[in-house]
Amino acid sequence: MKTYISIVSHGHQHMLMENSLLAASGDFRIFVRENIPERDRVVPDEVSYTLNLRKAGFGSNHNKTFETAQPDPDDWFVICNPDIIATPEQVRQLLTQAEAAGAELAAPMLWNNKTDRFDHNVRPRVRLLFLMLSFVGMSRPSRYSAEQLENLESPDWASGAFLAVKAGLFRRLGGFDDRFFMYMEDVDLCGRAETLGARVRYFGNVRMIHNAARDNRKLFSRSFLNHLRSVMRYFFF
Repeated sequence: MKTYISIVSHGHQHMLMENSLLAASGDFRIFVRENIPERDRVVPDEVSYTLNLRKAGFGSNHNKTFETAQPDPDDWFVICNPDIIATPEQVRQLLTQAEAAGAELAAPMLWNNKTDRFDHNVRPRVRLLFLMLSFVGMSRPSRYSAEQLENLESPDWASGAFLAVKAGLFRRLGGFDDRFFMYMEDVDLCGRAETLGARVRYFGNVRMIHNAARDNRKLFSRSFLNHLRSVMRYFFF
């Protein structure tokens, strides 16, 4: 069993250099796909690096890396944002527990070091009304309470900021739906996995850091509009 880690960079060179995973290629096969070229690029020789000729979406980039990697069904394919700070030991701990639980999707606890709070990377089912109201500040997206999180094992979905998926399941799902350019593709993937009998397992004792930017909360920003388009596609198309 091998572990393949897929990272997509959008000008995140400085963040990648803070991530000790890039120096752990002896334990994992690490793939960095660069969506936005950078002048001062520094990537360890052991890391598989690809520069996109054309900018692609979140899901499409990870799908391309999966096809490049060609993992075996029992291998782990780990989707990891460049703004995640995790140690090799944390990744191993997560996957060891996932294997013991017979899980095919696994998520850690992500901690936002900017707010010093839980990042709510695992959530209950998305409800359109609450999601739309959250866009205009009238509500919050659905979240688990602190009490629920203490004993939570199987959330309805987990963020693609860090999500480990058995390669066999990822292949059966056809990967991410690349019609989503950014946002909601993780909700969609987890939902389709559930129809195949595979639910996300949450391991809250494994805590990683997420330097989340949250640009999608700025009304009418490009990220906000991408999020809105993805919501419309998820619920109506």
